[in-house]
Amino acid sequence: MTLTDKGKTILPGYETVAFDGRGSATDRCAALLIHGIAARPRQLENLARPLADAGLDVVVPLLPGHGTSPKDMSTLTWHDWNRCIEQAYNTLKENHERVMVIGFSLGAALALELASNFHLAALVLLNTPLKTFVPFVPQAQILKMLGRLNPFVPTFRKSLRQEDGRRSAAGVYPWVPASALRTTLELSRRNRDRLDRITAPTLILHATADFVSHRKGAYLLAEKLASVEKKVVWVRTRDHEISLFDKKDYVIEQILDFTVCNGLIRTPSL
Repeated sequence: MTLTDKGKTILPGYETVAFDGRGSATDRCAALLIHGIAARPRQLENLARPLADAGLDVVVPLLPGHGTSPKDMSTLTWHDWNRCIEQAYNTLKENHERVMVIGFSLGAALALELASNFHLAALVLLNTPLKTFVPFVPQAQILKMLGRLNPFVPTFRKSLRQEDGRRSAAGVYPWVPASALRTTLELSRRNRDRLDRITAPTLILHATADFVSHRKGAYLLAEKLASVEKKVVWVRTRDHEISLFDKKDYVIEQILDFTVCNGLIRTPSL
């Protein structure tokens, strides 16, 4: 049984994921992966394993308020999630010369915050929520009013059918507190104002028809990031969780190639 720092039991399968590198890393390198809102570390296991096979030590921490119940997220803000990520990054830096960071959705927003405060070896952003589909609608106010009527909002959940026919859920809560969505919007606004602080080599992966994070966010990253090396790769799909479904092999290939180009691994391993 695994407990959170507040003594609550973590649901089976929601624990922090960690892999020791077993390949041909060029030096002491590691990767920090950050999962999405209302999800779990295993959401990014498809990315973590190939990176570990290629030689990187990989950690995917469980964000606070996750892995127990949606209600536990309602009193938290992005600052709580950020403290968790900073602690994980600093722990990796104690034993690794270079650390790359990969974030998905909310995790990408947290990765941007980290990159604006620390010098990362490399940065990979998957479906970053910088732009919404209704830019002129005051979403924070709408979420606040919605929260008064119903404090929880249904999430978009999708299951992955494995080869043996069993269904393996991506681990996303069926409901997310409206307050968690509001604080995510606050973080996204902060991200947009701090892009010029980020200089790490950056790979931007974005679904062409993502219904959660507007593709304009990828254009904004390409335009505003101060990174000398930055590349946008479009993933032709409607899936938000691009590392889990039909395009997962393509996404993994792009990330491994980017990792090789930045000297973190010598050869990709699929």
